[in-house]
Amino acid sequence: MPTRFGPTAIEEVIQCRQFLMAPVWDRRGWFESSLWKLLNARERALIEFVFPNGVNIAAPWKKIFRNLAFTVLAAVGAGYVGPVARFWALLGGLFVTFCQVLAEVLSTGQAFRLVACSGVNIPIYAGYAIGFRELARVLFKYSIVQLPLVISFAVFAGILVCQLLNLPLAEGALIGLKAGGLLLVSRFIFVTFAFSAGTNDTSMLRFRSLVLLLLVVAFCLGFVGLAAASLFVPRQQIAWLLWGFAAVEAYAFFRVYGWFYHTNRFDLMSLPRR
Repeated sequence: MPTRFGPTAIEEVIQCRQFLMAPVWDRRGWFESSLWKLLNARERALIEFVFPNGVNIAAPWKKIFRNLAFTVLAAVGAGYVGPVARFWALLGGLFVTFCQVLAEVLSTGQAFRLVACSGVNIPIYAGYAIGFRELARVLFKYSIVQLPLVISFAVFAGILVCQLLNLPLAEGALIGLKAGGLLLVSRFIFVTFAFSAGTNDTSMLRFRSLVLLLLVVAFCLGFVGLAAASLFVPRQQIAWLLWGFAAVEAYAFFRVYGWFYHTNRFDLMSLPRR
């Protein structure tokens, strides 16, 4: 049940201006404190705009690893029924926890929420003179702080899959290590799509829109291809080289879209959908 305050308690909160106080989230844990130290004064103001209730990293990740432990227990229990039941128990649990990881690592808070303004929708950051690169940099740092957690999850998940498929566990750990890094660099692509969702970059059929769409498709397919090859190519020297190319391409995609963005190739208004 939610906590309910009486009129006296509410009046006291208003009179002492407590409702105006920003959450002291940098003392919630080691990851939150590390993120606070990683930000400059401008970025600290921006991240409090993105996450009005404060940043909370440790608590959601505790739930993720708890659910991963439940997945292991469920797979062990299902193993007594049969290998098919164990496979689906492990696959279902990993899918759920992977979705939770994506939600945490790639979270953008309220930065790109659309608000109505004079009959059109604009992303909320556009009303506060917040730039493309500085907002993206804050979100990147938010993801970087979670890198140890992402790598730990990916490595353990890779080991579980290899255990299920009777493959060498070291191979699963290596694939998990690469996958965790790829998830981090994919932030360049996902944050670009987050910016694109609040613009009219492809709302009209123009030559520049077609060029942009072709670039988006080429970069995304290239990243997926390079990422998949880096995970499964047996020669590790070549695999890590492909992994590096995937990371560079994701960053190049971010910079190319940033060039279109900063040269005013499109605006930040979109008509509301009826």
